[in-house]
Amino acid sequence: MENFADWGFFHTAVPTYVGGSMCFGWGSNSPRARATDLATLRQRLHDSGLATRYYNTEVHQAAFALPQYMRALVDAGMSGADS
Repeated sequence: MENFADWGFFHTAVPTYVGGSMCFGWGSNSPRARATDLATLRQRLHDSGLATRYYNTEVHQAAFALPQYMRALVDAGMSGADS
């Protein structure tokens, strides 16, 4: 995406929706946002004072890893191929 320095999709479970799986698109002018290391994420979560039942820093990073079928769709879209 030529309008953003870094962009992508993230995938998460949303049990209140049928199927429970959702994918969200995002873009950033800074490529550094996605490169935030686990130690920094852990400190930010700790400093927030939030207690969560699902979210943790590893889940945060893993959300940016897409299943193969989604990666293929993104790659096909970027190359202009029909899927």
